[in-house]
Amino acid sequence: MLSLLHTYVVVYELRNFSQAAKILYISQPTVSIHIQKLEEITQTKLFVRNEKKGVEPTEFGDVFYEKALLMINEWEETIEELQQKKTRTSTN
Repeated sequence: MLSLLHTYVVVYELRNFSQAAKILYISQPTVSIHIQKLEEITQTKLFVRNEKKGVEPTEFGDVFYEKALLMINEWEETIEELQQKKTRTSTN
């Protein structure tokens, strides 16, 4: 799930699937699949595809972007907290 969120954030910020693929070192079809999976999971259209402009987020996509950032941040903080706890435990 985290990889889907990372893909979403990069696509949202770049507004382009191909550029996101390059940044993420994955194929453009993989980016499309990630976004499609998120849209299926949320049962919500997150982007409007426009051949000339790339993609534009829907109003739901804007909300999802903010939530995705929070979820990624929470995950990173959790991992950091666990590592700190392990370090403290192993030194005792």
